[in-house]
Formats: sequence, structure tokens, C-alpha cells
Amino acid sequence: MSFFARQMLNIHAKGEYADVLEKELFNGALSGMALDGKHFFYVNPLEADPVASKGNPGKSHVLTHRADWFGCACCPANLARLIASVDEYLYTVNGNTILSHQFISNDAEFDDGLKISQTNHFPWSGDIHYEIANPDEKSFKLGIRIPDWSADFDLEIDGVSTTLPVDDGFIYINVDAKSTTIDLKLDMDVKIMRASNRVSDDFGKVAVQRGPIVYAAEEADNEAPLASYEVAADAKADYHFDEKLLDGVGVVKVAAQRQKLDSKDALLYVDASQPVESESVDLKMVPYYAWANRDNGQMRVWLNK
Repeated sequence: MSFFARQMLNIHAKGEYADVLEKELFNGALSGMALDGKHFFYVNPLEADPVASKGNPGKSHVLTHRADWFGCACCPANLARLIASVDEYLYTVNGNTILSHQFISNDAEFDDGLKISQTNHFPWSGDIHYEIANPDEKSFKLGIRIPDWSADFDLEIDGVSTTLPVDDGFIYINVDAKSTTIDLKLDMDVKIMRASNRVSDDFGKVAVQRGPIVYAAEEADNEAPLASYEVAADAKADYHFDEKLLDGVGVVKVAAQRQKLDSKDALLYVDASQPVESESVDLKMVPYYAWANRDNGQMRVWLNK
């Protein structure tokens, strides 16, 4: 998907393609490798349970801990290739237009001595800073992507607050000075997401996202079973960065309701009008890419609404 999205960007400057590329880089692709860089997934499930994977032949391929290697290991090599070449996924050049569509700190050099330095603490912070050195005062356009997850943004050019229209997912800045600074501030609020109601498996479920990062609940942080938690579409969420957890990650805590389990002696089927006792809890969530790096246990991205 990352390869495909990049090729689509080469054909047409459309923010949607860069949004897909970003989501894959920070979530789908990255989750295939453990934090130690030595263990890998072939299957990236959005729900996992060690008991189900062990006891259900139909789910035996869904690992809940990454394997150290495979008999036929083509995906780990592809993933290593992607990570090693991620510098080629940051900009797309089309004539006199340079598209900056991925927010990863870098120092890039283009034709005519043009240099662009991007600094940030993305994806944990939405403050993106550019310094452009243009010694020959070449005239060009810099297109900066405004992600679909950032409903609002603030822009400063050389320290001056500026408003520009979003054209197919990008804002375009005319650059011809020897040096230019650009500061972009993106909306990093936690959002409760839902899938299209045409996706039957996700019907009545919600997921949590902050910036480009999709979050997952793990049994390592929350009492199982994870199926007993319910999250409202307007649930209150709290974010903080924990530098000691999982090599440093942003953690989200979402207000949830947890149903208390029926007695093991209760009937299998009961009248649905009978009240079910529940309690208010905080559901702790970590970035999906970092799941399965601790104790083996359940994991869920899509939560009951």
C-alpha cells in the first residue's frame, strides 16, 4: 500500500494519497516489526486473542507475538527496504513544485542548491518547522499537505500569520527569497473514529486516533476481556507522552464503560431487558505499531460503541 500510494502521488498531487501513505508508514507497515528490529509479523490483525489463536484453527495464523523468522521471509525484507528508503517518501518533485507530504524530520537538497530542513517531534507534536535556503533565488512552489485528520491548522511564513486555501489536500507557498521559514501547527486532538457503515464487521464500533497514529487497547494495560469495554462517540480522552513506555510513546486514556461479566453459572441466554451492571473506567491505549512488545495478551483497535 505504501508503494502504491507513493506511485499515485507521482501521478497526481492529491492529499488523499499522501494520507494513505502516512497511515501505512506509521501504522500498518511499522507494526510488522518489533521494537527490537528482530521479530516480525506477517498478519497485522486489528483484534487478537492468544486463546483464540491457539484453540481456533481458523485463527492459528494470527500471531500475538512476532516471530524471529519465517521459512519464506519475503515481507521482513520488504519492510527493511521500506524503512531504509523512507527518505525517498518525503517529497515529490513535479516541475517547479515540491510537495512536502510527510512530516519526518530531514535535511533535503534539491537542484540549484535548494535546501529544505524540516524539524519536528512528529507524530507526537503537530508543530512542523521548515527552513528553506535558496541561494540562487529560484522561484518555485512548495506544497505542504494538510492531513485529513487536521480539521484546523495555523500557518506562519517568516513569522507572519498567513491564511492559504487548501487545494486537494495541499497548501501552496510561492518561494523566491534566499531564505524562508515556515511554521505549521496541526490539530492533534484525539478523535473517536468510525468506519463506513458499509463495513459490516466494524458496524457499531469505534476506534481511537490522534494525528496519524491509530491506537490499540492491550491486556497488558487493561483488565480482560477487552470485549467488555464500551466507548461513546463523544468520550473524553486524555493524552500524555510516556518516555519510559515502549521506547517512548504517546498514551491515550479514554473514558469507557466496562460491563461486569455474568456469573459462570448464569444461563447462556437471558432476557435482554434485564439490566447489566457496569462501571466507569479509563481505557489505556498505546500506538498500534507498538502492540505485542510486552506480555502476551488480548488486543483490540475497534471497540464496542
